[in-house]
Amino acid sequence: MAGRRYTNWCPGALLFAALGCQTDQASRPIAPTDVLRVQVDQKLLQANLEACTRVFTVGQKILAANPELPQRLLFRAVGHPLPEIFHQGNSSIVVTQKLVEMCSTEGELAAVLCVELGRMVAEREALAPLEARRPQPRTPIDHVQFRATAGVANPDELRLREQAHYEAEQRKQSREIVLPDPMELARKYLQKAGYPVEEIDRVKPILRAAAENSVLEQQMRSVPLSTPFAPPGGVD
Repeated sequence: MAGRRYTNWCPGALLFAALGCQTDQASRPIAPTDVLRVQVDQKLLQANLEACTRVFTVGQKILAANPELPQRLLFRAVGHPLPEIFHQGNSSIVVTQKLVEMCSTEGELAAVLCVELGRMVAEREALAPLEARRPQPRTPIDHVQFRATAGVANPDELRLREQAHYEAEQRKQSREIVLPDPMELARKYLQKAGYPVEEIDRVKPILRAAAENSVLEQQMRSVPLSTPFAPPGGVD
């Protein structure tokens, strides 16, 4: 991984909103001239910092073991009270602090991230044009055999028959393309990163809980998060 610099992302605005604030003005009314002093809960801030660091560390381990994945992929940890995980195109994986805390081991967190990576890649494959999914072999048309059996002398009719035959062969080949299974991809990514594939079965209750929430994903569709965060000490 030498020469490559990674950046993890912790959205500061949502983190601040999720953590809340405290003031020292609770004992008396706030006058218009008062300066409101805001204090972020340090315990919650530390918990979010730990979640960001866990996601960053495990995410980079998965990417290093699976070079076929987008190597500039960002892992974003957000201080949100509900379990949620989703991807934004092919550029980032977003996971909430609550979901990170539900993963009691590194293997469970890796499994959760790999499942979302599998979904991301499978979705990309499904949306890709047919030609981009897999090189399609061109079926050669035996023009000599066609002319011997077509029984027609009209060159235009012969050309139309040949074209129809060619298109039928292409449709047959396109139906044989099998899109990747997200869970199979997840198992492959997880195993290559050095984690037992059984971790995916262990995190199914966590994934079900995450599937019930989409509030953060809907918010981030219109408000992209761009506040950079790097674990203590920096990452090269």
